Amino acid sequence: MDKTELKKQVVELRNQILERVQEYDFRDTHDRMILNAEYQIKIGVYEVELLKAQLNAMRQKKKYQLIQAAINREEKIDVNGIDQSLDNELDIWIKKVKDGINLHKAAVACRSDLTAAKPADVKECKRLYRIIAKRLHPDICAILGEDAREYFEQAKNAYAMLNLEILQSIEIATRDLEKPENLDEMDENALCLEVELASAQLNIQREKLKKLNAQEPFCYEDIMKDPAKLNRKTAPIKEETAKQQEIYETYFKKTQDLLKDK
Repeated sequence: MDKTELKKQVVELRNQILERVQEYDFRDTHDRMILNAEYQIKIGVYEVELLKAQLNAMRQKKKYQLIQAAINREEKIDVNGIDQSLDNELDIWIKKVKDGINLHKAAVACRSDLTAAKPADVKECKRLYRIIAKRLHPDICAILGEDAREYFEQAKNAYAMLNLEILQSIEIATRDLEKPENLDEMDENALCLEVELASAQLNIQREKLKKLNAQEPFCYEDIMKDPAKLNRKTAPIKEETAKQQEIYETYFKKTQDLLKDK
């Protein structure tokens, strides 16, 4: 293969690497935020309701048992003391519920903040990020100064939020970091080596993207887009929540009956 063909191959491989890097970063930032928020809004909210129902049922059952035990021992019933002891005993469950509520609130806020961008703006954000990534991405540029690293992190965050103005500003600010292609200076052996290195790097980027798509929340993407699949996912959670609510109501009534008699 002559130098011209080798150079074309290197350029094509580098472009493919840049495409995979860009796709990975968009998936790992913007899409991850969106999918995490979608999961909490469409599925997580039911998981939190189940946690609440489980906590309430567990608490009410234990409260009933403690009151019954006090009656059996002919002791004075200290409802406030029982409630305090249950707060301490169920502290981990209470924290789980609070964490779930906070995740859902954050998801609603995230979806409110990430308003739908215009297709033209999305396209321009991707174009600008591709330029910036070619200059600053650590998977493409092995040696970077502190300013370059900071600019890259800022660009990555702006890309996640599809912030066109910031990307435009960073693209201008980093133009002096553009590195010229050095292919004309390479002989055939060097170009062949560059083809091998670029091919290996492309395979690495493909594997990274494949692994990312197999992780949460990406593995739930199809479920959240399909109402039938979504229903199959949430239906068992709703059913178990209803069962836990029934348990709570049963022991609440039993507890009230005990206290009536005292």
